[in-house]
Parts: sequence; C-alpha cells; structure tokens
Amino acid sequence: MIIKTKKTLTNIALLLAITLVCFVFSYHLKKQMPSGVDATNYIPAAQWIEKTGNVPDTYEPIQLGFSAYTSPLPSLDLAILQQFSGINITYPFFSILQMIILIFLCLTTYLVGSTYNKIVGIFSMLFLVISEGISFLFTSSTIANLLALSFINILFFSIYQFQKNKSKKNIVLFLIFFTALFFVHRQLTFPLFLVVFPLYCVIIFFKSKETIKIYFTRIIDALKRNKLISVISLIILATIIGYIGYKIGIYLYSIITEWYKAYVIEDRSNKFSGLIMPSDWFKYYGMFFASFSIFGIIIIIKKIIANRKYNFYLFPMIWIAVALLLSLINYFGVSFEAMRWIYQSYIFIALFAGIAVSETLIALKDRKIIAISVATLILVIIINQGIYINKIYSDRTNFVTEDDIDAFKIAYENSKYGDKILINKNPLDCGYDKLLVNMERIFDYSLGVEASAKNEDALINYMNDNNIKIIIVRKENFKTSSELDNMNNIKKIYKNNIDEVYKLSL
Repeated sequence: MIIKTKKTLTNIALLLAITLVCFVFSYHLKKQMPSGVDATNYIPAAQWIEKTGNVPDTYEPIQLGFSAYTSPLPSLDLAILQQFSGINITYPFFSILQMIILIFLCLTTYLVGSTYNKIVGIFSMLFLVISEGISFLFTSSTIANLLALSFINILFFSIYQFQKNKSKKNIVLFLIFFTALFFVHRQLTFPLFLVVFPLYCVIIFFKSKETIKIYFTRIIDALKRNKLISVISLIILATIIGYIGYKIGIYLYSIITEWYKAYVIEDRSNKFSGLIMPSDWFKYYGMFFASFSIFGIIIIIKKIIANRKYNFYLFPMIWIAVALLLSLINYFGVSFEAMRWIYQSYIFIALFAGIAVSETLIALKDRKIIAISVATLILVIIINQGIYINKIYSDRTNFVTEDDIDAFKIAYENSKYGDKILINKNPLDCGYDKLLVNMERIFDYSLGVEASAKNEDALINYMNDNNIKIIIVRKENFKTSSELDNMNNIKKIYKNNIDEVYKLSL
C-alpha cells in the first residue's frame, strides 16, 4: 500500500511539473507566428515536401529563396503531421508541435533522471526547462535541437539499460534512435555523439582490467593454436576495417564540411562568435543551476570511485566535458558559434543538478520539516527563474508584433506574385519576414552598396533590375526612411509605430 501510494504521488508530481512547464512556455503560443527565426528553416521545406512529394537534399534550393535544412527529418515530420491534421502550418500548428516536442524532451529528461531515482527525474526536468539554453532554443523555434536532445536522452537510457540487464532490445532501441539522430541534427549533435560514445566505450573497456586480460588471453591463445589461419584472418580483418574506416572517413569529411558551412563564422562580431572562457560557463548556466550541477557531479564521481554500479554516468560527464571544451574553440582563433556547444550540455547538467537535490533531501530525511522547506524553496526559485527567463526571451525582437503583421498585409496588397520585397534590416534578426507575406514573396534583405538609399538613381535601377516593388523599413532604420521620403519615385504608403512601407511609383 505504501509503495503504491508513493508511486501515485510521484506520478502526480510529474504531471504537475509538466503542467508547470506548459504554463511557463504557453506565453509563446499567443504569438501570431512561430516563436523563433528557425521556423523559417522548417516551414518552407515542409511546404516544399507537400508541394513536390520529395524530400530536398541538404542545401538544395527550394522556395522563397530558401535552401533545405541540413537534416531532413524535422521538415518531413512537420509535413506529414500537418497533412494529417489539416491545421495551418504557419500558425498555430508549428507552435503546437513545438510545445509537444518540448513535453517530449521533458519526459525523456525524466526518464534519464529516473535511472537514479524519480525525484531526480522530476527535478532534472524542472532544472532543464528553466535553463537559458533551452529557453533560447525554444524561443528560436529550433525543433531539430530539441528533438536531438530528446534522442540523446533515449540513447543514454538505452546504454544504461544495456549495462544493467544486457538485453538485446536495448541495442535495437539504440540503433533506431542513433539513426534518427543523424536525420534530425547531423551537423552538431550527431557528430558530438560520434566523439563521446566511442570515448565512453574505450574508458569503460580499459576501466575493467579483467575484461582486457580476458580479450588479450583469447587473442594470444588463438594465435598460438594456428598461426597461418590467424595471420590470414588478421589480414582479412585489417582489410575490412580499413575499407570501413575509409568509407567512414569520406562520410565524416562530408559532415565536417557541412558543419563548417553551418557554424564557422567569418564575422567575429556575430553574437555567437565571441570568445567564451571557462569563467563564462557560469554566466550561461547561472549560479543556481551550475552550483547544484557541480555538487551532483562531485557526488557521482565519489560513487563511481567507490562502486562500479554508477559507471554509466561517465557518459553524461564525458558529454559535458567535450561540449564545454569545444565551446572554447574561439579562444584558439577559430570563428565558431561556440554557444551552441554549451546548449548541447544542458540535458546532462540538469541531470546532475537533480541528483544534487535528491541527495540533499536524502541527507535531511530525518528532519522532515527542514527537508520540506528546502524542497519548497528550490521549487519556488525554479518557478521564479523559469518565468523570468522565458519572459525575457519572449519579449525580444525575434517576435512579430501586430504592427509588423499590418505592415506586411499592406505590402502584400500592393504587390503581386513574383515581386520582391526589400527589407532594410539585418537578415539575422528578421526570419519571420519571410513567413509573413502569404509565403509567396522573395525577399532581398540588403540595400547593398550599389543601392544605397542616399542615391535615388542607383536605388531605382537596383529595384528595377531585381524586380523589387516594395521597401519595408523597420523602426531601427527610420533614418533611412527620411532619405526615402525625399525621393520622387518612391512613395510612402503606410506607417505605424514599428514599420514604414514604401512603393516604387514608376
């Protein structure tokens, strides 16, 4: 009876935790467009799949001036699910799907934490969703990242289950999600797993002296029994391994090239390319999150030293270590989106934070009032932190305002299919713009040197040569609008607090 009651209470706590997550993130669902710029990677590709029936190759030109995303599965899933649901893919279907993926990430995080105990599962899930990294990924609509992190959770769980009970079912589970990970996020998370998992296997192998002794004894005995057959077998084996290694090398080269195109930055002023030092890790995690995580890691290291039972926790520790080391790559003069490596570590940082909370409560089990007070305080801090972080991100310029929507409606009404709309704004900050005009227009984001707004003749020629009929000027570029106001062949047709719309009047 006590066990059943305890299980019921745990399930209720899990349900309440997920409800809390949905409440915190539901702020984003009221937005009239998907909550982040990465939606422009997936939605046009999903529409392309619906229209043509084909999944585009990596970087293949599709529609609206877009190229296909590096991994096809997110867009394919989006297209299939939208086809079945019949809901508008831009809004609200994408936002609903994103929330479902976030809940899936929560559940898989709980699954990973439950390898220690269910309390760890619940708290690691809560720690994860209040982290700046997950908030950033969610508000940027990076469903590929969120799915990839969920799959990493499942892969770790399959490793844990295999080491625990040696069941072959877990090998099948591992292979399924390993393959899925490749098709979801092969430019970052998948290569990271390719580094971490072999490294983990090597450490586990050499950690067991008995295993090494057994394998070497078997090899030596086989060589002694029949030298000729052994030599021939070794040659054949070396040839096969060499061929496989060659093919893997070619494949990895293609991934590295893809990775380079996606993440190596020429402009070091980019927000992702700034130098990250070890002292910055605390800034990205936050002192509250980082402190509990470090405490949890110390606890696990002590347990691994004392007992092999916890060896499988070496995998998340190696994952965190490799991700953080890679985040320092800019320090060596390589322009790289270093923050993205840190985001990969959040799932397991949350795991160790959950372990720290659990061990703290266990240590206070004989002082129930203090234990309840500590747990309550931690929950209050988590809730407050979660709401604060998500409010900050949801109010950033990634989001479309009602004024934006009104301006684009005017632009749409004053242009025809095939016309280009020029937006005087940095493309990195306006991914929505490509979605707002009925998904039919092609956009040119930069006036360019030869089309400076200070030179009317050059601008008019540029617009005519490129079939541009409309210019939208955003609020941060109203200086440009004053220059456009003085031109004879460009007329202002709309203005609000955010945007001004101009039309070529020739």
